[in-house]
Amino acid sequence: MKRMLKFLTIGIAIVVIASVFFFTSYQEGRADREVYFSADVAVAFVHVNAIPMDREVVLFDQTVIIEEGRIREIGPASSTKVQTGTTIIDAHGQYLMPALSDMYAHLLGQTWNIMFPPEAQFTADEIDFNKLLFLYVANGVATVQGYVGLS
Repeated sequence: MKRMLKFLTIGIAIVVIASVFFFTSYQEGRADREVYFSADVAVAFVHVNAIPMDREVVLFDQTVIIEEGRIREIGPASSTKVQTGTTIIDAHGQYLMPALSDMYAHLLGQTWNIMFPPEAQFTADEIDFNKLLFLYVANGVATVQGYVGLS
């Protein structure tokens, strides 16, 4: 169990929570809304399918409890108790996994326009990093290492 907890770090919780809030606010036309998270808030993902990444398996219908910025417990949703006052996220049918990393990204330049429809494309001087970084978070990427070529 400790090995699984090692692989399921708090990064998974941050990515999932951020993805839910950012995706919801982006879809509702409120992409400029700021969302803050605190390690003091206890969060429970209930009925989630957890991917531990230490073996090729999906742990179906689990409850993952995050307290004080750490995963406190992972167990079957039917038997894992959630304490009163914990924020509960019904993740039925959703998947929870460690955050991904992109270790080679070109964050500047015209290459990003391929991700946007023609009416939303921009010049290199108009790069909106909120839109670019939203794409990462929405797809589970929490770490990006950017490269810039100098000419």
